[in-house]
Amino acid sequence: MNKMVDPDLKRCPFCGSNARVYAENKITFVVECNLCGAKVTGYSKYGKEYAIQRWNHRVKEVKNQ
Repeated sequence: MNKMVDPDLKRCPFCGSNARVYAENKITFVVECNLCGAKVTGYSKYGKEYAIQRWNHRVKEVKNQ
């Protein structure tokens, strides 16, 4: 497996560590936290960028009134 750190990746939403992206097999890209192992997958037909987009997605915070 060729694992590399991608500068476009946000830090892990759970522990704040850096993450890496790699091709798990011929059809799947994975973005995985270097520390806690949290991960998301994306099918390669959508490209590596799709897995990165899924990893970087964050829910907007709602301020309590």
